[in-house]
Amino acid sequence: MFFQFNPPMIALIELAENWITDKSKKDDLFVVLDAVRQINETELNQFLFSNQSMKKTSVLLNMFEDIKQYFADRSEAFDQLENAVNHNKTQDIENIIDKIEETTIIIQQAITVASMEDSKHRLSKYPVLNSLIQSALNVYGEQEPDIILEPRILIAINFVSYLQEQFDLYLEIRPQAAPWQSMFSEALEELKEGIGGIQVYLDEKNPKNLLAASHMIQESSQKLFTLLEDMYQKTESLFSFSNIAEIERLWIRRYRKKEGIIPQEKLDESLAEVNAVISAHEMMAQAFGDSLVNENIRSHYGESVTNAVQHERESFNKLTDDDTTLVALKDAVEHFIAINKTISEYVQQTIPNISEAANINEYRQVILGVYNGTTPVRILRRVTDYLKNELQKAVEIDTEAAPILAAQQEGIALVEEFLQTRERENLAKALEVIHSATVELIAYYKEKNEQAISSAESKPILCVKCGYQNKAGLTHCEYCYSYLLFAKNPINEAKSIIDYGSPAPASIQKPENLKKLEELASRIQSSSETVKVRQIVVPILNETKNVLEFFNTRPEESKEKDEIDPTEFIGASKLYAEGLESFLEYENNGDKNLVEEGMEKIRHAADIFMNMQTSVKQLQ
Repeated sequence: MFFQFNPPMIALIELAENWITDKSKKDDLFVVLDAVRQINETELNQFLFSNQSMKKTSVLLNMFEDIKQYFADRSEAFDQLENAVNHNKTQDIENIIDKIEETTIIIQQAITVASMEDSKHRLSKYPVLNSLIQSALNVYGEQEPDIILEPRILIAINFVSYLQEQFDLYLEIRPQAAPWQSMFSEALEELKEGIGGIQVYLDEKNPKNLLAASHMIQESSQKLFTLLEDMYQKTESLFSFSNIAEIERLWIRRYRKKEGIIPQEKLDESLAEVNAVISAHEMMAQAFGDSLVNENIRSHYGESVTNAVQHERESFNKLTDDDTTLVALKDAVEHFIAINKTISEYVQQTIPNISEAANINEYRQVILGVYNGTTPVRILRRVTDYLKNELQKAVEIDTEAAPILAAQQEGIALVEEFLQTRERENLAKALEVIHSATVELIAYYKEKNEQAISSAESKPILCVKCGYQNKAGLTHCEYCYSYLLFAKNPINEAKSIIDYGSPAPASIQKPENLKKLEELASRIQSSSETVKVRQIVVPILNETKNVLEFFNTRPEESKEKDEIDPTEFIGASKLYAEGLESFLEYENNGDKNLVEEGMEKIRHAADIFMNMQTSVKQLQ
């Protein structure tokens, strides 16, 4: 996943970078810097507000402290930038920009991880109600002050009104939902009573009221979610005129207005709803025209999309009391939706998936981010330089793939041209070239993999753990199901080239455990307090020791079949374990130098494993 930057942040990075060679826009830089500081403060306050309604587990509490420190680090970087510009410290600017980029990415990443962790403890399917329930429980447990409840009560009350309004609107176009009305009303009244109980607590300060109200909100929200899900499932397809709710409601209200059942205002509301739908479709059509879509898609459907949305607007403008005009509008809106569905199906059928090439996929996301103005150009420049070097290494590894890899290099050359000229059209061309070349590359390595498997040596592969002789081509022992450490794995060999085979820079994916350890080391270095590491480090260390044990205790006949240097493997494994033990030693005495020393050993060991080109799954 690649994280997005807001426009002011990108503008600040660009201005700071340009200031190194051009000092004329200092005032502009400071204007943007003030705006970015305000955004940083707003984002911090939003995080602190959401933090109040998260469960206070030890894991989340540690995450909260780390995230607050990341915000402080970014704020410090802003101050450092201002100081460097005021005192003409040009040599410091690059490092400061790097710090702004890194903290921005890690803040988004850490908040995402915290949200995912918090989702494990959700007490209601409705985020608004979950926020109120968990906030109340945090107040009950004296982990938060009761002042946090008042704004969430108001939000919950508005949510209750929203639920009632949406149910009434749905019942209007789906009268078949009437059997659920009494159950809905009963559950909604329970929800209101629970919310009222929170207010009673604020008035009387009796903790028992708070706990009882929290349970009532939780139970009633579950009832509401279950009955509404059941209602939608059984009635959603039962429409009379159109399966588009806004069109169906307009059709019903036109007749009720004619019969004098509803006032003109209700009909006007429906007209406004339909107008909003068409406006949204117009925005979709505009985005389709402006986006970096595949040229085949544009040529196939560009004109159809434009004509369909124009027909929608014309049909709406021609709407009268004559039913035929409403039928024409219904057909126009449904036609636009059908075209979009067809485009989606066309993409799935004709645009090959390149998710197997994870690094190339992420590179495409960086290019798209720059094109759309959500990624700083300097990140694209850095990643492009990295991939350019790795492509050359890939050519040296497999000369047969050189023509396909040359096409990848052509795509990178187009990106480099953009970096020189800033002509966005070069990015569009680069994406087309890179995508096509990657499809060919994946197909090439799949074929190569199949050939390697079919021509594999017939000698048996001995299991490291139990000594059982396995047939060639297997990756797991047939007897004990352990991973066969020294089985040739053409799939992984091919993937290593597709993914460019070596540890990547910040924006490119790393092996799972190495990435975890890098993030943990970063948290440690930026934290003012000792970070708990055992939960992450101990499982990895145990796996490493298990692999070493299997390797050392395997039968002699297995050692004769080694396809790697056993001394090198044992040395790297021990180095990896020593690095992990340095983390644990840090937790005991708080010395951050141990973490850096440990990471150096771990990185070195990881490089050795990678260079072996042997898939050691237990260490990944």
